[in-house]
Amino acid sequence: MADEKIPAWAEQLIAKTNELYKKLEKSDVNEVHKARIEIAKQRLEGIPEHITKGVIRDIPRMRFTDEQDFETFLQEMKSDSRATAKQKEATREDVDTVLENIMPSGTKPKEKESKNPTNDSIIDEVLNNLM
Repeated sequence: MADEKIPAWAEQLIAKTNELYKKLEKSDVNEVHKARIEIAKQRLEGIPEHITKGVIRDIPRMRFTDEQDFETFLQEMKSDSRATAKQKEATREDVDTVLENIMPSGTKPKEKESKNPTNDSIIDEVLNNLM
């Protein structure tokens, strides 16, 4: 039995079957990735694009053990995003407090041109008021 050679037609059939199996498996994986990308887009709505863009791009590279693992990941992304937004707001308030404390008494900072001034405009304002 060990000396028997597999006929060429059988080897071709086995090779073609393996090739089709791999294509089918890859197709299934691609469908899962597409579905997860759509779910992520819906669930992460309202989160800044600079965060979600990278996440959505990376979903096909990520390995989740199951759908619950994927759901947990999305919830963590949302929580992390909210925490980051709160931290940024706290930082703005801290900068305002520092600026109020270093401004000479009786001086009033110039009206801010935008709701979120750039660091350069804050530094210029502080330097102008100190001189």
